[in-house]
Order: sequence, then C-alpha cells, then structure tokens
Amino acid sequence: MPTAGYVLRRQPSELLGELRRKNSLVQCLQTPVSMDITANVLLAAGAAPAMVCSEEETPAFLPKADALYVNMGTLNAVRVREVTVAIAEATRLKKPWVLDPVACGGTPYRTEHCAKVTLRLFFMAPC
Repeated sequence: MPTAGYVLRRQPSELLGELRRKNSLVQCLQTPVSMDITANVLLAAGAAPAMVCSEEETPAFLPKADALYVNMGTLNAVRVREVTVAIAEATRLKKPWVLDPVACGGTPYRTEHCAKVTLRLFFMAPC
C-alpha cells in the first residue's frame, strides 16, 4: 500500500522474481571492504555480479550488463573518474543504476562528489 504520495509501479516480490528468472548481470563498482558481501547478496538474490571497476573496461563491459551498482566507499580521484565514466555510460545506454553513498557527508570532498552523482541520478538517469 503506497504511503506519503509514493506509488510503486511494481511490487518488490515481482521484481525479485524477475531478477531470479533472468539472472541479471550487474556490473559493480565496488571497494575491497565490501566486495564479497555485495557479491554474495547479489548471488543470493539471483543476480550475477561482475566486479568490473576500471574506467577503461566499463565502456566495453556495461553494454553486456543489465544494471550498474556504484559504491562510493574508497573515494579518490581515480575512483571519481571510474564512477563518472560508469554512470555516464549507464545513462547513455539507459541502464538502471544504484548508488551506495558510503559516508556521504563525512568530508567536503565526499559530500561534493556524492552530490554530483545524486544530481545525475535525479536529472539524467533513465530509471
């Protein structure tokens, strides 16, 4: 039942069933800290995780994936470029993507980059 004006287009159980049937390939921009947890959760849900993080690989790999998962955990200049390339490519390909804004608000640098990604999510993503 919808609350606070939000309406679900599809029920979560329906989406989970579809994920399991399709065995969706999810490209994960992940950190070593939680890589195994993320992989195990996706596997348990019926998806196929792929830890493909480099900006050089993303344009070749993301077209094969069904979705993108971005973890902002270990943030540095290289990671910011990887995330920017991946989200731009996902947006261009109209692929759904999810942001895990780890410690957003913890430092000005992290907050700035999480905000930039969030703006892209709300104003450019096809989901």
